[in-house]
Formats: sequence, C-alpha cells, structure tokens
Amino acid sequence: MSTARVTRTVGTATKREKGRTGRSFRPFQAQSRPQVRIKDRDACWTVTAIDPLAVPLSAFAARYKAVTPNRLTSLSALVALGAAALFATGHLVLGALVYQLSFLVDCMDGKVASMRGMKSSWGGFFDVAGDTVRFIVCFVALALVSLKGHFDALHLLPALLYPCARFGLLGMAEARPEGGARGGMRVAPRPLEVLRLAPRRATKPGTTVDAEAVALTLGPLSGLTLEGFALAAALHLLHATVLFAGSVREAGRERQGRNAAGA
Repeated sequence: MSTARVTRTVGTATKREKGRTGRSFRPFQAQSRPQVRIKDRDACWTVTAIDPLAVPLSAFAARYKAVTPNRLTSLSALVALGAAALFATGHLVLGALVYQLSFLVDCMDGKVASMRGMKSSWGGFFDVAGDTVRFIVCFVALALVSLKGHFDALHLLPALLYPCARFGLLGMAEARPEGGARGGMRVAPRPLEVLRLAPRRATKPGTTVDAEAVALTLGPLSGLTLEGFALAAALHLLHATVLFAGSVREAGRERQGRNAAGA
C-alpha cells in the first residue's frame, strides 16, 4: 500500500480504491500491439524498479484467460507468506528478494484488469487486503528476527516507530481532500519505454512503497534491518510533514477564495 498507490474504484470510493473499478467481465480481445495503462504518477521505487518488469509481464499475462486480477492478488499474498517464512528463519537476503517478487505480482493485477476490461466493486478491497497481508506478515517476521535478544528501548524504537508512522501517513493521505483525479497513460510493454517515462512519473520520495523498499528489502539485503526501519520511519515522518504543510497552504488559499467571493 502506498500514498501513491493505484486508485482502485470510482465514485465515492477511497483514493486507494480507484483502478479496478466496477469490473465488467467482457471477453478479452487480443491486440496486435497491446498497450498497458499505467498511472501518470507513482512511487519512485515503483516507476524505476518495478514497472519496467511489471508492464511487459502484465501484457503477457493478460493473454491468458486463466490469469485474473484477483488470482494475481492471491498469488502475491501467497508469495508474501513465503517471504515472511524466509525472514523468520533468518534468510534475510532471499526473503527480501521474494518480498519484491510479491510486490511485482501485486503491481500486475490492476494492469491486467485494465487490459482485460475486468472490473468489480470488490477489486480494490481485495487488492488492499492482499497488501495488508503482505505488510503484516513480512514486517512482523523481520521485526522479531531483528529484535531477537535485544528487547530494549534503543532497538524497539525503530521497530515500533516505522509501522506507526506508516499508519499515520496512510490516514493523512486518505483523509486529505482530493486535489483532482489521478490520471493515467498507456505505454508499450517494453522495459526501456517504461523506464524512459520514470522521471516524469515519479512522485516525491517517502511514499509507503518507497519506505517498504527501504525497510523490507534494502535493510535485509544489507543486514541493517533496524537501521532500515529507522530510515523508513524518517521518510514517512518527513513525507507527513510535507503533506501537512501543503494541506495548510491549500486550505489557506481556499479560505482566501471564499473571502474574496463574499466581499
């Protein structure tokens, strides 16, 4: 999940629920040169490290009727359980790689839904539920291994602060008034083509996806898991501060507009 995640539903749905909206199960018609719909703005980690692989894989997967968005979401959750098991048994490097494999599969479900014209009102909820499973099982497993024998304030602080900061940032992003519908674009399913668009698509660093990459991938890969939690928490707190400051400015402009209109 991320403050820059795919929006999965329409109408009155939440921001994280606007993309697999109202799936109508129309027969998929293969295109000679299929293009994949992607968000025009997304997390830095997603646009640079994940989408160059997820886009062509989605175009390939969409050719098979057996591959559905909900099945991809389920597969992502199952792979995440594998990553958690690896973390729990101390295989941190392999666990980090499997965690990113789970995220890669998760990034394919919305793209396949768009290409196949398959949408349902429950699609967004199912996707967020899968994200929640991935984060909880992997974070808990990694935190327990990292804290083994070190349950003191110095070690507990980053492990506790990271999920708290993540929850706070998600709540702020969800409650913030929508500044306009997030757009999308279509791209040819070629890694270099997707990567070429990365600079214009990348949001400011510090989204939940970016922080998860630090805490649950870069930290285990380097062996500095608690430091990874601390850096991820700092990214969230910085992002929340910027988000709050921007919201205060927008609220001020809105109040000035109302005052001017009433003058």
